[in-house]
Amino acid sequence: MPVPEGLATALERAGVGPDWMLEVAEQAVLPVIHRRLDAGELYFISNQRDRTESVTATFRAGCASAELWDAVRGTRSALYSRLVPSGTVVELELPPFASAFVLLRRDAAEGAASATAPPLTTAARELGGPWTVTFAGDGQSPAPLTMDRPTHWSGPDAHDAPTDVKYFSGTGTYSTEFDVDGSVLAPGERLFLDLGDVRDLAEVTLNGQQMGVVWTAPFRVEVTGAVRAGVNRLEIAVTNAWANRLAGDAAEDRTGRPGAQIFEPGGPLLPAGLAGPVRLTGPLRL
Repeated sequence: MPVPEGLATALERAGVGPDWMLEVAEQAVLPVIHRRLDAGELYFISNQRDRTESVTATFRAGCASAELWDAVRGTRSALYSRLVPSGTVVELELPPFASAFVLLRRDAAEGAASATAPPLTTAARELGGPWTVTFAGDGQSPAPLTMDRPTHWSGPDAHDAPTDVKYFSGTGTYSTEFDVDGSVLAPGERLFLDLGDVRDLAEVTLNGQQMGVVWTAPFRVEVTGAVRAGVNRLEIAVTNAWANRLAGDAAEDRTGRPGAQIFEPGGPLLPAGLAGPVRLTGPLRL
């Protein structure tokens, strides 16, 4: 006999709980896909909003260990999990428009990542100024800028930018120096650099060592091993899209560059550059 309330009610009466439940903030949009593998249960979770979402996920499947797979960085890491009567609970933080795979392993396979405790709380130290910004891009050569803190060189919040800066498209390199107490450099402790707001991608160099390129939130790179006690030299090379240069061509009635004809003189400019805050994150005593 059909159940008037629908399939969910029928399954609940049969003792079958939901495959997953997510505890999230209001108006969060987080679709989930579940696939069964030989190694265990694989769940894909996607954040569809332009905001960070803290997620408490309960999966019906049990597990011997849990892993977080990051397809953007090509990494997998141990994920702390706990068993409850309704399944397995994990905690996730998904940056804007980010996604992740959660693998619940049936067995503690050899070589599999595992975590037996929640992640340690970390502290963050914002890096102050001054910052110097130098520009390089396709025949454009704006003069360097000096900033108390990182800000976009163009866009709605760059009201005082010179004309050649606000229409610049290319790479702007933000440079600064900061001091680190040697006590935060204990062996086995990892340090990260969080860049904050980046438009559109950034390459990080610390003390002459390339730390990597980031192009999507969270704009964060690991700097363990590159940070040293005393003075550290940081360079963040930020490259923006071509739209602002084409808007500048339209404003200056220069239509020779392909694409300039589709822009209206005086049209809005896209945010470009680094707006931070730039923070060094690591152990609590940082």
